[in-house]
Amino acid sequence: MALVLVVCFCASCLATSFSYTLGAPVWLTVPLAVTAAPPFVALCLQKEGHDAPVGTFRCPLVPLVPCLGIAVNLLLCASLDKWAWLRLAAWLVVGLVLYFSYGIWHSKLAPKAPGSSLSVN
Repeated sequence: MALVLVVCFCASCLATSFSYTLGAPVWLTVPLAVTAAPPFVALCLQKEGHDAPVGTFRCPLVPLVPCLGIAVNLLLCASLDKWAWLRLAAWLVVGLVLYFSYGIWHSKLAPKAPGSSLSVN
């Protein structure tokens, strides 16, 4: 139960700092902080009673660490300016064009000659 309270507090703090970073007014920040906690609580309660078999790797704080990692990354993404997002989009387009153009010409499923059939060796 203490873990659930800690998770609620951390979720509320992250939601508050996320909305503060975006410049949201106080009347919007408080409800956002209150509504951010239930998904984290649900994840904590869902994982109770699911023990890994003996002798296997068990990651500590499974519901807490991934949720906090996602929240921190969203906070970092929200702090980027629009030029960073435009550069990301431009490089993503360049990468996708290179990826698919290479794949079309070097595919093992592409026919090698005009009369050949599709076969994978």
